[in-house]
Amino acid sequence: MNRRPGVRGTPLEDGAKALVCHADNRLILIVVPANLRLDSRAFKAAYGVKNLRMTSADDVISDAASPRFAWRPPSDGCPRR
Repeated sequence: MNRRPGVRGTPLEDGAKALVCHADNRLILIVVPANLRLDSRAFKAAYGVKNLRMTSADDVISDAASPRFAWRPPSDGCPRR
């Protein structure tokens, strides 16, 4: 267990990492604890996915430019740093 505070000043176990993946040709976001690795076999079995792969940065950029992908910046009610 990593108890050293990182850049955030908190233990790694307190954070999370977001993995952008293709699951059977669908773009998905998987969030896991920062100190753990994704068990892809268990994920595929649990969610009935046959093909799971990490998405490249180029894929994310091209998908984000697609009209089927929409995002909104935080509203004025959201706290900002």
